[in-house]
Amino acid sequence: MGERRDTGSGVEGPASRPKLSEALFAVLEQELAKGPVAYGRPDQAWTLVRIKTLVGHRFRKSLTL
Repeated sequence: MGERRDTGSGVEGPASRPKLSEALFAVLEQELAKGPVAYGRPDQAWTLVRIKTLVGHRFRKSLTL
């Protein structure tokens, strides 16, 4: 059985499984450490949309924000 969580919305259910393995998450941390400029962005701000795009391009995974 999966771990249960309280979302505060009155709805409980199993916590979602991670989309990336621990090894791939470590790679993501390395990619993020390079900064957005390394990926052609004009500034050093990582936004959720930019991280989602990086994960999609680098790991071929889609995330829901």
